[in-house]
Amino acid sequence: MSISSSSSTSSSTSSNTCASSSTTTMDQAPLTSSSPAVKSNSSALTTKAWALGFVVMAATGVAFGFAMQKAWVFDPFIVRRQFAFSNFIMLKMFAAAGATSAFVLAALSLVAPQAFAATMKGAYTNDRGVVSAFIGGALIGMGGFVVAGSCPGTVFSQLGAGVTTSPLTFAGGLFGALIYGLVHPYLSGASRKPAAIQDSETAHLSESEGKAAFNFLTFGQPATPTLDKQFNVPYAAIAIPLGLVFAGMVIALEIVVPANDDLPAGTTIESDWVLAKRAWPPWASGLVLGSMQLPLALILNRTLGASTSFVSLLSSLMTLLLPNRAMSSSSMSYFKGKHIWSKSGFQLIFVIAAILGSFSSASLGDSFDELHGVHPAAAFFGGAIMLFGARLGGGCTSGHGLSGTAKLQWASFASFIGMFGFAVPLGLLWEYA
Repeated sequence: MSISSSSSTSSSTSSNTCASSSTTTMDQAPLTSSSPAVKSNSSALTTKAWALGFVVMAATGVAFGFAMQKAWVFDPFIVRRQFAFSNFIMLKMFAAAGATSAFVLAALSLVAPQAFAATMKGAYTNDRGVVSAFIGGALIGMGGFVVAGSCPGTVFSQLGAGVTTSPLTFAGGLFGALIYGLVHPYLSGASRKPAAIQDSETAHLSESEGKAAFNFLTFGQPATPTLDKQFNVPYAAIAIPLGLVFAGMVIALEIVVPANDDLPAGTTIESDWVLAKRAWPPWASGLVLGSMQLPLALILNRTLGASTSFVSLLSSLMTLLLPNRAMSSSSMSYFKGKHIWSKSGFQLIFVIAAILGSFSSASLGDSFDELHGVHPAAAFFGGAIMLFGARLGGGCTSGHGLSGTAKLQWASFASFIGMFGFAVPLGLLWEYA
């Protein structure tokens, strides 16, 4: 699971899609002038801003990875069985994190309105319609949850916990992100040049002023991208009830299926030192995950997301290995400027820290290198489908599922429906057929 501002007509904005929302909010929410990490007179990322961002993203990343591992959602079969309704750990953790995220942002909207407005900025200018978000979510649900037993944020917890096939899921994710980046110009319409203007009176106009090409990514984009703006009510008036619904779901599930009943044989939530426990209650891990929204939003004006980190890693490698001419080509436009030294690169720092956090948790809990994982082919191809879907939809389980729904974005709810709507029938088929 797992982080995460310009107009939808810009192809570069479309490419900046996590966290973070449809895309930019969750996975790549920028440091704004209201953020302590940016000078008020400049939108550039200064050395001081990068250092502050590094510290915040590293700290929250370690906590993210630690909590994910303690919840045992690093187990690919626990993830897969959630969608056959034979295990509820993932849903409990997700609902607890969703409730906490909604409560955190609602509190910010009341006590720190400037930071809240800066965090929400990308939600009001997102570049994904409900169609691409829904399809992307469906691909995450099928390829990630069921086939690979993972998601763009979970894979880093799996890497840190030593799941044998997790490097293949990660490699598949990189491949899926690469394929998406290469087809992105066609999906966004950036590759299609407007027809030549024949009228002599308008011949002086540039191509960008001609007829815009069809942008599939923004198709079905609501005029008002969030529920609070749609119904013209205060954000907290919807976010708090939403958080209560998520919290009620956690309580009900825990009563019906106690956490210890869902854990692997030999693993219990024992009364040991909290950091050395083999497992935490799913709601406790969810509480930690949702709480990470507070420092991210308050200091960096961004929220949880993970899938942009794959793009950032590819961009960093391309920037180092390819000549400037190659990176300037239209086919590589999606990857340009998203390297680790940029604002987009913050998410890469986050997921590297998440690997370390998961490793620390597994080592303290004596659960490192216990799981083999899914079939290698399922790990790789599931990972590829998962990341292609996350980039197509502009966010992942963290970016859309946690952050985007907490921000009340229509596109995130569409992605959420796509994830579960397609993962459940495939999960039932996989488990019982």
